[in-house]
Amino acid sequence: MQSTSLSLLLSAMLLPMALLLGLLAASHARERHWSWLAVGMGLWSLRGLLAAWPDLPHLAALQLSLLPWAAGGLILYLLRSMGAQPSWLQLGLLIQALALPLSLWLLPEQGAVLSQGWSLLLMLE
Repeated sequence: MQSTSLSLLLSAMLLPMALLLGLLAASHARERHWSWLAVGMGLWSLRGLLAAWPDLPHLAALQLSLLPWAAGGLILYLLRSMGAQPSWLQLGLLIQALALPLSLWLLPEQGAVLSQGWSLLLMLE
């Protein structure tokens, strides 16, 4: 129980930090790539905060659906920080972020197998 409350506390602290970072990135044109970090941090913290409502229907699918968006934001932040902007990778991240929730919502009977497969893929990223 204590680790759960610590996780919720960290997620709650990360969300305002992400909002502040997003505001700072929006106000400085040279630092626009920081907005991708803000998106990744915000979605990651939202995913952690959803754990506070275990009775929420489809909680696991909702949490898993946020992961590719958060990972995509963080990956794009790292790439932009290094000065790289590969459009093929951006397209791949977008396809993955759209395919994951669609596959979980459209094929609920294979949800366990799909969740394990998607989790493995995201872990490898």
